Amino acid sequence: MSDEEERGGRASLRARLSRRVCVTVFIGGIVASAPHAVAQDSLRTSQAISIESTSLSAAIVELSRETGVPIFAASRLTDGRDIEPFSGTYTVRDALQILLEGTGLTVRRDGNGHLVVTEPESVPDKSPGSVFVSRTDHNKSDRPRAEAQETAPWIVDKVQVTGIRGALGDALQSKRQADVISDVISSQDLGKFPDQNIAEGLQRVPGVTITRVAGEGQQVILRGLGPEYVSVTVNGVAAPSANTGREFDFDVFASELFSQATIIKTASADRVENGIAGSINLRTARPFDHDGFRLTGGVQSVWTPRANAQDPRTHFAISNTFGDTFGVLFAMSYSESSERSDGIRAIGWQSRNFDVNRDGTADYLNVAYPRIPVPISDTYERQRLGMSGSLQYRPSALTEVNLDMLYGEYDRERDRISLNAWPIGRDYNFVALTVDEGGAIATGEVRDVRTSSLARQTVNEQEFFQASLEGKHQVGQWTATALASFSRAVDDEVRDVEFTLANEGRILLDFTDPSIFPEMDYGFDLLDPDAYRFGRVVNTPAKIHNDGYSVHLDVSRPIAGPLWSAVSLGARFEDREHTSSGSLLATEAYRGRVDVASIARPLVSDFAVDLDAPAGFPDSWLVPDLELTLANLPGGLMQGQQDFGNTYAVREKTSAAYIRVDLDSDVFGIPFSGNAGVRAVHTEQESTGFQFLGTEGNTVQYSQNYSDVLPSANVEFQLTDELLLRLSAAKVLTRPDPDDVSPYWLVQPRERRIRLGNPELGPFTATQIDASLEWYFAKDALLFLAAFRKEADSFVAPLDTMATLADLDPAVPPQGAPGEMYSVTTFRNGLGVTVDGIELGYQQPFTFLPEPFDGLGVLANYTYLDSEGVLMQGGVERYLPLLQQSKHSYNIVGYYERDGVSLRAAYNWRDAFLIRPIDRGNDQVFRDEEAYLDLFASYDISDHVTLTFEALNVTDTDVYEYADIKDRFTYFEATGPRFFAGVTFRF
Repeated sequence: MSDEEERGGRASLRARLSRRVCVTVFIGGIVASAPHAVAQDSLRTSQAISIESTSLSAAIVELSRETGVPIFAASRLTDGRDIEPFSGTYTVRDALQILLEGTGLTVRRDGNGHLVVTEPESVPDKSPGSVFVSRTDHNKSDRPRAEAQETAPWIVDKVQVTGIRGALGDALQSKRQADVISDVISSQDLGKFPDQNIAEGLQRVPGVTITRVAGEGQQVILRGLGPEYVSVTVNGVAAPSANTGREFDFDVFASELFSQATIIKTASADRVENGIAGSINLRTARPFDHDGFRLTGGVQSVWTPRANAQDPRTHFAISNTFGDTFGVLFAMSYSESSERSDGIRAIGWQSRNFDVNRDGTADYLNVAYPRIPVPISDTYERQRLGMSGSLQYRPSALTEVNLDMLYGEYDRERDRISLNAWPIGRDYNFVALTVDEGGAIATGEVRDVRTSSLARQTVNEQEFFQASLEGKHQVGQWTATALASFSRAVDDEVRDVEFTLANEGRILLDFTDPSIFPEMDYGFDLLDPDAYRFGRVVNTPAKIHNDGYSVHLDVSRPIAGPLWSAVSLGARFEDREHTSSGSLLATEAYRGRVDVASIARPLVSDFAVDLDAPAGFPDSWLVPDLELTLANLPGGLMQGQQDFGNTYAVREKTSAAYIRVDLDSDVFGIPFSGNAGVRAVHTEQESTGFQFLGTEGNTVQYSQNYSDVLPSANVEFQLTDELLLRLSAAKVLTRPDPDDVSPYWLVQPRERRIRLGNPELGPFTATQIDASLEWYFAKDALLFLAAFRKEADSFVAPLDTMATLADLDPAVPPQGAPGEMYSVTTFRNGLGVTVDGIELGYQQPFTFLPEPFDGLGVLANYTYLDSEGVLMQGGVERYLPLLQQSKHSYNIVGYYERDGVSLRAAYNWRDAFLIRPIDRGNDQVFRDEEAYLDLFASYDISDHVTLTFEALNVTDTDVYEYADIKDRFTYFEATGPRFFAGVTFRF
């Protein structure tokens, strides 16, 4: 081929590739390289390296193949030079420095982050005699002797894929290289996490489902175990929770602040304990992720039809590196969001006999009926501000210092309007009743009912801060890493105020409409201010404060042995305090003393428009205006008294030490690698709270400590170049939630619930075994099957009973009528739980298709979970599935990316799941199956500017909960879709 023909062919190739595909042509020996982000991660990661070659050229080829890091080396510089074989645990750069000792050659990085071997003060040689080497496979056994290749004069285009396909490819490479069973979500650039919400991005992973608030993802359920059993770290540091428990709210931060999320499903001795379900590590960006100056950002407009709101969302990140020595990065995001949900709630169903005509004989036997349904309208206003910063200093190839900081503010306001109907006595007084064929109420008339129009406003100001300083240094073959961190999470509920307008009379119910909504006649004009009188005033603000510090020290070195290649040892100490405080006001002192007409307004008229409700369902009523009501009450009224039942402190000190051995050998000719180790953990816990004897509150304090030994092993067998088998076994641990171990008594009069802490609770421990078969059958393609089992003997489970306030001993604070029935929840150790699961996944870009269909690709996975837990109910052990665990769930993601156009459709479905093991009437409450479809589209109008559009929940999925039988609803909520349109830039 002539030079002219060759240049023409390359120009044609570049014209066919999309703007989101970077093409670099090198004149020299080139092998297609691994994705850039993966190479950058490998560049900084210490790993076991074994170089057997004796010529420098071949050794460089071998080093690149082992690590996956592209290396330029001019053959005129390396020919004729010999080296001594070596092995150990190094970063690739440090290993390359060892190879070059005594040669006078040096190493630098070019603009693409590749390592370049060059003479001091010289430029990289890209003459026809130069060689560019790069890993073509991630497996250690694929190490052909390089001597035959060291002078091969290849001329090949290097293609680095970005966008959706590039991110999926990077994630797949990280999964393949991991020494545990894990899944990864990767961002190809700053601010380009694949989903707006981190939790919603994580739900694309097999074994992961999420909880939602007003349709937005908030917490993560991993392999059937709830958010409190998932350990969340940020840059390897345990992330504090601003909840009463340990569950982490992922909606605090915008996804643009993070470059990667790793879901780690098996344990290893060197990782922080405290996650029976597994762990999730969120990684913020660092300046050395990209060389040189980089500026990215974007702005969006968010439209929420149900709330009829348009809100802004914006982010930017700026970073720069100064040679190979110093780098700085700062990123910020800000967003506002408005949501609205409309629905109806019926708290539980129960059954009893009815003597309607009062003749002493039951007219109806065992009739099921709910609490009178409550129409509800919620509006949410949220503001998020997030900032991250990073400094990296690398004075030599042996030393590196990283400072990472993350800060977030999350302010949210929820305004709830509802129409409640409570019995004036202990139960509903039915004077007329008909029953359907299923034995449930069809129609009825209830007298002696207090109808209350309720307005409640909850205002939370949440803050998160974390700073970590990490230092790495290598002395000889020893590598030491020290990490110190401070973190704080605060949720200040500055207002939780509730006002009511009340009316006493009767109500007519009709459940015969095919929809779930009943027709309800309250017996008076719901919009007439003269029909109401001002009722109860409630304010229960609370504050959660969680802060602490931790220090880690880890050392490692290579060791030669028949089965092992390296050893790591380390220790960690953490001191953390979790406190809760609040005040309580519940008074009827102003009943009838405030003019209703001056403080009330009608509910918005479109309340039930999209609910498919019958004509007799209330669509508007008079509600108290919060600001007008506050203006009509004394200024100091809302302060209330200290809520002793919601005031406690738990201080927790944990010490841990571990030893881990890295494995590297073969059995019957099959190479294997992995790790085995043991982690010893000691916990000291001190809890303080209040308990009541009669009406007197007493401060009480409990102390306990316990120790655990947690062995673990992970082994990877390389059955072929493309087929991997991973096996894992471990003992894992999660500590109880702070509110569960605190000696407090929390009375929730609105919900008629009482929670009693148990300061003697021990940790949850479990044994788990995992197996994963992974077939990497093509580039960026994977088919896998995984299975696991978790068995827990000391799982903490709720013990639920029904009781009045007067029944409890010692008695709870006098916060309600002594004769009212409450659902009482306490906690205890000792109940067994077993979780079995299967995960199946497939991922592939369809590059084998003819143009233009070669831009298509798919990601799909399915999860099956089967769990059984023992629950004590009414003195009887009942076997139930775990809370929030769906037996079946799956994801399907299809995408197309070509010529500057990027399209994605992501569908997520999960089966029905248990949300409450006991409710009013001893029923179990389930949430119905859910399906969400999200769409994404973008177009690159230039190399630097992209237009974007996203649509979330385009299926308009609703929330539906029911008690035992699907027809017996307990909750319905409609949130609606959200739409995002904007522009992003990158320089």
